[in-house]
Amino acid sequence: MTQASARTDWENRIGRRSDDAVGAAPRLDPPTGLVAEAGGHQVTLTWDAVPGAVGYQVYVASTAGGHLEPLDHHGRDVLAVPHPPYVDTTGTVGEERFYAVATLSDVAVQ
Repeated sequence: MTQASARTDWENRIGRRSDDAVGAAPRLDPPTGLVAEAGGHQVTLTWDAVPGAVGYQVYVASTAGGHLEPLDHHGRDVLAVPHPPYVDTTGTVGEERFYAVATLSDVAVQ
């Protein structure tokens, strides 16, 4: 038996177009308890896991209240994070950033 790559799994289950969904996506609460801790050339993000979540989308902005964009870790893979914690190494030392995390649910639930 061949094991599917993370990218294949994402495309088959999570990354489908909404008009291809098998069922309605369950609405999950957003994560709580987001903490960002600066370290040596990185920021470690932690949050409370949400039961039923298949992953999380991390967003970043350069100003408080600024436009949030999905955090691109340049890994040539899906941008979703499977669970906390997450270590962001894409920033610049001394540059302030603002984060948000959203819960992802499985749209294939029937």
